[in-house]
Amino acid sequence: RQEQKRSDLDEQLREYIMEWRQQRAKEEEELKTLKEKQAKRKVSRAEEEKKLAQKKKEEEERRQREI
Repeated sequence: RQEQKRSDLDEQLREYIMEWRQQRAKEEEELKTLKEKQAKRKVSRAEEEKKLAQKKKEEEERRQREI
């Protein structure tokens, strides 16, 4: 009787650990995806800022030539 109870508890614990591992793997995958999106946004933002700086520089040079 005591042995059966212990066996049941062991089985419950195994199932709980298995579910926890699956949940953790899912969360890690989501985090990885979010980090990838963040990195892509960072690259896009840097490119936009570079284009804007270039445009500003060209406009400034054009103004200097007009003077």
